[in-house]
Amino acid sequence: MIFVQLDTGEEAFNMINEFIKTGAFDLIVVDSVAALTPTLEIDGVSIPGQQAKMMSEQLSKLVSKVN
Repeated sequence: MIFVQLDTGEEAFNMINEFIKTGAFDLIVVDSVAALTPTLEIDGVSIPGQQAKMMSEQLSKLVSKVN
């Protein structure tokens, strides 16, 4: 088991993409979707729907890689 705790949602999705590329993992678990905070929000820029947009874009990319 590997435990990773990153600062931003984008970093988390980049790490997940790297894990998928290796083909070494059969299961990847994200424990807290609420903790996947977009970089803009961490930088103090509050845009309504920013997290939902990031999740939608990133999950679409992940689905295309695992199918």
